[in-house]
Amino acid sequence: MFSSRTFLLTLLPSIGLAACGGGDGGGGTGPNPTGSARVVAAVGGTGVAGADFTLSRSGQSNRSGTSGADGSFTFSNLATGTWTLAIAPPAGYDLAPGQAGSVSVTVVESQTTVTNVALAAQTGTITASVLADGSPRAGVTVRLFDDGQATVRASGTTGADGTFAFAGLPAGAYDLEAVPPAGLELSPGEQMRRDVALAPGGSPQITFQMRAELGGTVVEVSATASLTFTPADITISPGTTVRWTNTSSLFHTVTPNGHSEWSDADLSGNGSTFVHTFDTPGTYEYFCTPHQAQNMTGVIRVQ
Repeated sequence: MFSSRTFLLTLLPSIGLAACGGGDGGGGTGPNPTGSARVVAAVGGTGVAGADFTLSRSGQSNRSGTSGADGSFTFSNLATGTWTLAIAPPAGYDLAPGQAGSVSVTVVESQTTVTNVALAAQTGTITASVLADGSPRAGVTVRLFDDGQATVRASGTTGADGTFAFAGLPAGAYDLEAVPPAGLELSPGEQMRRDVALAPGGSPQITFQMRAELGGTVVEVSATASLTFTPADITISPGTTVRWTNTSSLFHTVTPNGHSEWSDADLSGNGSTFVHTFDTPGTYEYFCTPHQAQNMTGVIRVQ
């Protein structure tokens, strides 16, 4: 008859043999082999932070990460084999030409696979638009500078539509300049050089208002947003030129009232002008057709 002590001694070796049989050397499965994958996002060798990476593989949970200040992120403890890497560039960047948004990554046991991702900084376009007396003006020289600099970065000439575009510019601060050609001057309050902030992928358009440069005595009258001609009543000498300028986004006219000293003139948009030289003494009343009911009238007294 066995004692309880003899029975315990008999069981313990059996338990010990079973435990040894579960190791790799005993023909068991053991831990799955793993490796690492390091992804580096860069522009021309400079790391870019904020790129999002996702690794996916059938039968495995997706793994995600975001590049740090050096442009890299490392996925650890990945099952060996082929994974699919999806790439999402950060704001202000696109995938570089030839760079696919989804690539294969092969993970090797106990090694780190490095995958380089090429990005390109988004560029933008700054367009200069020149209006002379309210109409597009061709042939005006426009120049682009880096912010606060005196050296011209690029220059061009406006086309038939009055514009010139500086394309492929990196985001940043610039100065844009429009040089009035002979016979034109900047409209009142207009600056020849303007500050421009360009965001990644942005396309700001800067409009410069110019007007004909007149000789002799010139009196200025504004057609305003408050539905007035300012000044509304002026007295001038024969040979004086009057220039009406629309200083609003409204449509105005300069319409003769009871005389034919000039033909009905449209001031179709902000910056548009009408010019007339008065040689004959007399009193010349006029009004704005759309706003006559609001008492938008004026008078020119030549004496």
